[in-house]
Amino acid sequence: MNNDIKQFVEKIIREAGLDNMPEEFKEEYREKMILEAEKRMGIVTLKHLNESQAKELAKIVEKNSNNPDKINDFLEKNIKNYKELMVEALKEFAQEVISAAQKIS
Repeated sequence: MNNDIKQFVEKIIREAGLDNMPEEFKEEYREKMILEAEKRMGIVTLKHLNESQAKELAKIVEKNSNNPDKINDFLEKNIKNYKELMVEALKEFAQEVISAAQKIS
């Protein structure tokens, strides 16, 4: 998923017109955007899990931090329309970034 998020952030940077900024700025901004995207996905995820599911997810993440497939499997089994929820959260994030960039330029 992390590679998908990186590609997603690159697309936002292009669409927001930030791709012509100095590389140092883009790298710093890229990292912040990746963290924010992951944070938003986490918030949406936790809103759709009950307490016991959230605890189970924490255990799975701890044991499988290098295996996102196991984490995604759990989320897809426990959250109805998980992928659609993530896509919607990321679309909203993209719109906010692009809108903010257009206000500056």
